[in-house]
Amino acid sequence: MSAIQITKSIFSQNMSDISVAAKNGSKCSVEIIPRASQSAVTFSISPWNNKILLRTSDIVNNYAIEYNPRLDQNYVIGGITLDRITIKVSIDNVVSEFIIDYISGGYSALDLKDEYEFLKHNFLTNRPQITYTSLGIKEILSFVIYNQGPDSTKDYTTIVRKLQATVYLNNGTTTTVSLGTIRADCQMYLLDCSLTKIASKISGQNANDIVAYDVYGVNDGDNYTNPQRFIVRPLNSSYSYFLFQNKLGGFDTITATGEVISSTKSNIQTSIVRRIETEVNNDLTRSWEVNTGYIVSAQEENWWLEFFGSTNKYILFADGTYRRIILEEYKAERTHQSCGSFTFKYHYAEPMVSKYFPKLIALEPYNK
Repeated sequence: MSAIQITKSIFSQNMSDISVAAKNGSKCSVEIIPRASQSAVTFSISPWNNKILLRTSDIVNNYAIEYNPRLDQNYVIGGITLDRITIKVSIDNVVSEFIIDYISGGYSALDLKDEYEFLKHNFLTNRPQITYTSLGIKEILSFVIYNQGPDSTKDYTTIVRKLQATVYLNNGTTTTVSLGTIRADCQMYLLDCSLTKIASKISGQNANDIVAYDVYGVNDGDNYTNPQRFIVRPLNSSYSYFLFQNKLGGFDTITATGEVISSTKSNIQTSIVRRIETEVNNDLTRSWEVNTGYIVSAQEENWWLEFFGSTNKYILFADGTYRRIILEEYKAERTHQSCGSFTFKYHYAEPMVSKYFPKLIALEPYNK
């Protein structure tokens, strides 16, 4: 039985409840089998008003896990099989089985009326349609192919993604490059649309020749993907670049252009033996307080709020390395319809180690 026809959504936070008819007094149980390594769970349940009602979103969200952006892998389009959970409802030893593929995320039903059409025409992002990027910074656009809809009586067209980029060069010309064709169902895909990756697709050009590029799905009748534009600007060492899992389950790179202040704190534990104090533990944590820079639109503000609410965040460096981070605190205040900025503080998720700085093989002669 198709999951989306039961739950009306493949987003974990937007699923309808599962309702199964059951006479009051029937012997009923529920078994939940996650795809992940967790063990299956079985429990008894009593019917109410001659039915069993399961809060699908609560069940699925309890097993939802964070996605791996695969930042350490070299790919153009990487695939992630959608998470799956199986729910079996037994009523007097008659079993109904519901197999649910899902995306860990959700949306406002007031803003997004047709989930199937949204997935067919959009990347999994609420980022502004025009944003900036720089050389060396990882950019990912995520999308899902799901060839089923919420109406079991309707024959849905098979979705195929033919992805391209239109590249604008500094000599005033444009060129179009193919990024791949994807048709496999029940998958989430990560499209690497970093400047370096786009430049590698153009013969005779390099990243310095590119001023902007649009990433989109080719228009094939009613099957297309709305474009995202990246405007190239020089890498700025004073900027901070972050990648995070957004509310739709995809990944976004966001840039803070404001001031960065670093600080260090330590939790020191000591012991005293015969009036002599000894330091037994020194838990040093380095933190960074970052200002976002001016926020000029409600869409950009919403984007930053998604970053603050994400539990899967990374700081990106120009050399291709990255570190997972933990947000300590943030202040998100902005006067309505006015430019403003947010501040936030973070530290690395893994313990800090001493940083190595390379040494020169020789020194210049010393002169006073």
